Amino acid sequence: MSSMSSYSLSTDMDPPVPTELSVTELDDGRMQFVSTEVGIGNDNAQDPDDLSDVQKARMVRLNFENTDCVDMEFAILPYEVPDSDPPPGTNGWSFGRNFMFSFIGSFQFECLRGLKQPPSVPPSPVPPP
Repeated sequence: MSSMSSYSLSTDMDPPVPTELSVTELDDGRMQFVSTEVGIGNDNAQDPDDLSDVQKARMVRLNFENTDCVDMEFAILPYEVPDSDPPPGTNGWSFGRNFMFSFIGSFQFECLRGLKQPPSVPPSPVPPP
């Protein structure tokens, strides 16, 4: 992650919640956030304004200032259970991953997806009548 001015974890909340993330600064200055716990699917967040303590423990808030573009990389690692083989036919990749994004900024965005748009005006005939 580049161009980030700061970040905060659940331990920075009021009241603080113990985090389930490992945070590492990489050699090139980027930050890496890795989950330390396995989720179960039913614990996925649905609303960023209504999080359980487990969901808060698995979140990171990234702060950007005067930034018009952000590059992020996501990696999904195989599911590992100590002293256990992966489920048959999965090679350890049997679970999906969910990411939820919530943005706050100095601009407003109106999502028009799913709304019926009026038909566009047909082009004028060439040459005009």
